[in-house]
Amino acid sequence: MNFLKSGFGDPLQEYTGTFRFWLSPGKGANVVFLDDEPQRFLEHNIQISGKWGNTFVCRMNLVEDDPDVRCPLCEAGDRPSEVGALTIIDRTEWTGKKGNSGKDTKKLYMATRKTQNALEWWKEQLGGSFKNHEFAVFRNEKTDPRVGNQFNHIGVIDLEKTFPDKKEPEDLLIFPYEEMFTAPTMAEMNAVVKKLNFKPDYENEKPVSY
Repeated sequence: MNFLKSGFGDPLQEYTGTFRFWLSPGKGANVVFLDDEPQRFLEHNIQISGKWGNTFVCRMNLVEDDPDVRCPLCEAGDRPSEVGALTIIDRTEWTGKKGNSGKDTKKLYMATRKTQNALEWWKEQLGGSFKNHEFAVFRNEKTDPRVGNQFNHIGVIDLEKTFPDKKEPEDLLIFPYEEMFTAPTMAEMNAVVKKLNFKPDYENEKPVSY
């Protein structure tokens, strides 16, 4: 059975404090991977009010369970992309608008195929695993994946010694992908298409970097 289940869910709403990792062009960060087997699925990324990042799980992920499955966004002309979900600790220091600050934030790392290929190469170089390994990751240009695809290996990490403040059991566990990423029902996806009055923009294709 496909790990993606029917039902509509927004991981950013259901899991408060869950953020997707991304880099601006020309920027980098150090990250620690908590797993190394991406949970792969197809995902739509819709441009709304000039902004990308409005994501919907493609219903075609359910084809293994239902050969007659349909996806209204696919039928409307939008092309889904394959992504691979991983869990990381982003070591970047940050300061919030209210003056609060922090570091070592657990985030979703949504690897595009280009980035998955780079990680697979590193996996082979490291003897079959990059779990609990720290990397410096860099995004060069706007057309590069938002999560970056250039890696410099820092080393293997002892999680308990490196992150002594993370005392809750879930702090260093991977995200529950099966619960977070669920395929919308036909009714829910039709409502999305109707609400957006969606028409694919073939003259301005979505950026490769999504």
